[in-house]
Amino acid sequence: SAPRLMSSPPAQKYAITGREREIILMVVQGKSNVDIARELVVSLATVKTHLHNIYGKIGVKSRYDLLARVRSGQ
Repeated sequence: SAPRLMSSPPAQKYAITGREREIILMVVQGKSNVDIARELVVSLATVKTHLHNIYGKIGVKSRYDLLARVRSGQ
């Protein structure tokens, strides 16, 4: 099941887009940026841009912090 952050109220709170939601779920699954880029058929730079935007929206500074926030459901 998807972490609570990915459910409607938290996703709306942070204005997470559909693509950002996909990327967050892949990060939670332990996929690397390269793996995410290959699976979504986008460039590595695009994945990094999405992650940068996600970090800014959620208020975290790293992948580790993102995972902690997702797991806490905030």
